[in-house]
Amino acid sequence: MIDHTGIGVEDVPSSAAFYDAVLGALGMYRVMELREGDRLDGVGYGIDHPVFWIDRYHPHSVKQHTAFAAKSRAEVEAFYAKALSAGGTDNGVPGLRPTSTGYPLGYYAAFVLDPDGNNIEAVYRESQEQPSQDTLASVFQMVTYRPPSGTADPLLLLTDSALASLKASVARVQYPAELCQQQTPEEWREHVPAIDQQNSGLLGSVADRSGVYVILTAEDPASQWTLKYIGQSKADLSRQRIRSHLVWRNKDTPSGSFTGSKFDEVSRAVMEGKHIGFSFVSIEPASLRHYVEVELIHRFQPAWNSHGRSVDSQEPSADLCEWPRIERIGAGGL
Repeated sequence: MIDHTGIGVEDVPSSAAFYDAVLGALGMYRVMELREGDRLDGVGYGIDHPVFWIDRYHPHSVKQHTAFAAKSRAEVEAFYAKALSAGGTDNGVPGLRPTSTGYPLGYYAAFVLDPDGNNIEAVYRESQEQPSQDTLASVFQMVTYRPPSGTADPLLLLTDSALASLKASVARVQYPAELCQQQTPEEWREHVPAIDQQNSGLLGSVADRSGVYVILTAEDPASQWTLKYIGQSKADLSRQRIRSHLVWRNKDTPSGSFTGSKFDEVSRAVMEGKHIGFSFVSIEPASLRHYVEVELIHRFQPAWNSHGRSVDSQEPSADLCEWPRIERIGAGGL
């Protein structure tokens, strides 16, 4: 059992500001400082006693890896957000890691590089979620459902209602103007903290909500939106999943290489000068959510829902649904 550990850093005050924010998200704070006169030589973080040190006595920039225990998925996500806003570099978005690469079941983690290039991680270990009997029964009823002869199908009424809500609440995703001139993912990556900040309200509005969402594009703010993608997500993954579409997906990490993210399509559209629209509607239970998603995909066949095909090989879909012009969208967004 390890009592405490630590790493060397080049600039203790600068790194301390970073770790104040990052470890604060996990309930840790400065409990001890080492000083020589006015110079700060080391900082110990913990709760009752130091369990993690940063100091100038040990070699720095040696790419060490330290994993911090989180008490929930929310703490992992807060750790990741604080790290990026404090100057860290994304090294793996929050999410469950695949067992196919050696991770245990229920390993929910996020990875960030600190100012010295160290790989720091927050991990929440949870048991694998199993569908409840109520959910299974609901899915079975969905499969076997047939509306009475001569009556309106309530499932189609639900789908139409969801569609109306999506069309009425399109929000424009905000991106720095410079992105229209960028050409590579590396250049885009430099703007990720700014994109997160500009869209914090949008991403916060979908956190902990289960539902169906759409991604749209427009040539200019006064044009009609063109439907490009339809998806759905459960509450505990909504913010992470939608962020992977709209903000950033790191393909070099396990989570980034095992995802259905539409980041490539979205980033290409933005760099071509297009505007990105987003809309979300809450739907429970999961069986109804899946039904609405599949029904809408069958109706409109959006181009980015062509699973297993690269964006270069996708054929444009027919614009089968007239979405509102940007000036008709309420200021409240979602």
